[in-house]
Amino acid sequence: MLNGVIGDVSTNKTKVVDSVLAGGGAAAAFVALYIFYHYDWLRNRSFTGVGGGFLYRFVPVSISVLLFLSLRLKRAYKLAVACFLGGVLTLAWVGEMLLAHGGNVATELPYWGFGPGSEQKRRILMMARQAGVDFDTRHISTVITDLRTLGIDATPFVGTRFMEERPDGSIRSQLEVNHAELIPMGGISDKLTIACNQTGRFTSYKSDERGFNNPRGIWSSRQVKITALGQSFVQGFCAPAGKNFVDLVRKQYPATLNLGFSGEGPLKQLGAINEYLTNLRPEIVLWFYLEGIDLEYLQYERKSQLAMRYMEDGFDQGLISRQSDIDKALTSYSEAELFRGKAAHVEGPPDNKLKTIVDAIKFNRVRSKLGLVYGRQAETLSGLDNANIRLFGDILARANKRVGEWGGKLHLVYLPTWKRFGSRSPLLDQERALINTATRASNVSIVDTLQGFYAQKDPLSLFPFGVFGHYNEAGHRVVAEEVLKAIAASKPDKITSSRSNE
Repeated sequence: MLNGVIGDVSTNKTKVVDSVLAGGGAAAAFVALYIFYHYDWLRNRSFTGVGGGFLYRFVPVSISVLLFLSLRLKRAYKLAVACFLGGVLTLAWVGEMLLAHGGNVATELPYWGFGPGSEQKRRILMMARQAGVDFDTRHISTVITDLRTLGIDATPFVGTRFMEERPDGSIRSQLEVNHAELIPMGGISDKLTIACNQTGRFTSYKSDERGFNNPRGIWSSRQVKITALGQSFVQGFCAPAGKNFVDLVRKQYPATLNLGFSGEGPLKQLGAINEYLTNLRPEIVLWFYLEGIDLEYLQYERKSQLAMRYMEDGFDQGLISRQSDIDKALTSYSEAELFRGKAAHVEGPPDNKLKTIVDAIKFNRVRSKLGLVYGRQAETLSGLDNANIRLFGDILARANKRVGEWGGKLHLVYLPTWKRFGSRSPLLDQERALINTATRASNVSIVDTLQGFYAQKDPLSLFPFGVFGHYNEAGHRVVAEEVLKAIAASKPDKITSSRSNE
């Protein structure tokens, strides 16, 4: 009787062990199929390197085969394998939980720009510490509050976040003046504007009379000879005052106006010509095109009826004479945004329990800590569709026509992003070819800054800590050098540099 009971217990233990081994083998097989389905069949994800592809294809298959083969081992050996498997999984799960609950607010950067994930933010902080940089981890709302406490009238940079998508898919500005929609091209005038933090310190600038990043008085001089159009890279976002590439061009050509503003795509750049340049009539207009971003902006902008009206000859919102209206509307909006930012910072992000569970099952934090994250979402660029490319070409042709009407010269300056050197997206070469074709078809000359980046031993060194973001000071110098070469090669006699006056 006793022997029978012992035999039953032994049989039950064997069944449990067999179940653990079979379950582990099935789970590993599922992972292998998951990898094949997403990375090889759908191809909606890709590996960042050959080593990652080998690891994630070979290891799950090998584990699955070994676990199923272990079912044929003697009971003692099967028990040992099952215990080892359970121990490894338990250790990994404990590590995942500790990493999930061991973080704090200080490990999250307050405002990086294009917003990498928290794991990348932690990596940035680690790299900053290794470089001896004491990173300011305050939230931007705290920075504004601290400055105001000191009696400094500062405001957060708003950008174009006031544009919102409506239920019908259209885009409309939340700003209104006398019940009429308003889309500003610049920010609040005459304000210390706090931009962002990508190098360890928040950058700021004192906005000019029209809310742009220029020295005060440039508008009243009526002597503007060069104008720069574009988005955040042109504006000098996250670059120290006086260190962005437009500032560096201005050092040689003082009569340089910067109309760059974060969030502005091709339609708004065309709008900036209509609004601000028809009277100033600069000799050279530099249209800075940012790969991987500007066409996506255009996809968004074209949904705005008001923005699309800039395709009409002679249309403008009269922005140059409405700065007081712009200041009031943007101030009201930015203060509400600042309040919401403070509340979000205190309350923290919403707790997404499902995501937490999925992350734990996939051991995301443990794999990241061990440097075993090799996958990424397959990149797409919806802006590459034919309709969008045609619209961009039409916008550029209209811009060239309008600049040419006052005798000016339009140049398209092609700017690379981190993705070209960091993730090596094949889509960027396709985009570059399409933009070059559209630019030549519009009879616009091209200034390609890529040669300056490729001339560097490590192009990633031109970005803060080598990770995704805006250019650092070295990157801005590279762009400025390429632009200055182009200006010197096509410079009208009327434009004189500061050096020629010495």
